[in-house]
Amino acid sequence: MTQNQPIEATAPATAPATAPATAPATAPATATVLLPLSELGPGMEAVVARLIAKGPIRQRLLEMGFIRGARLKVVKLAPLGDPMQLLIKGYQLSLRRDESSCILVETLAAPAAEARP
Repeated sequence: MTQNQPIEATAPATAPATAPATAPATAPATATVLLPLSELGPGMEAVVARLIAKGPIRQRLLEMGFIRGARLKVVKLAPLGDPMQLLIKGYQLSLRRDESSCILVETLAAPAAEARP
């Protein structure tokens, strides 16, 4: 029966009946929480999911490499938390908190960092 689902053109009567039943069941399981980059701490890694900035700031962030799917790591934070130092696309970059709050990211698990302590 699973072989019939991908072939919707050959079995139009069965594919629509089974596709809606499986789609909602998998949607909540794959839902991810997006956080502003400004909420990450030192050592945390993430993937850029979306930019919510507008205008010239958005364009500048895109030029610096903050595109969907780009991996980044928070290297360190200044003593008062602003600015934050990042590693993205092989170079180090510092961003202010207000700029980093315009970048929504999906955090990545760091199993190697958790296993060391």
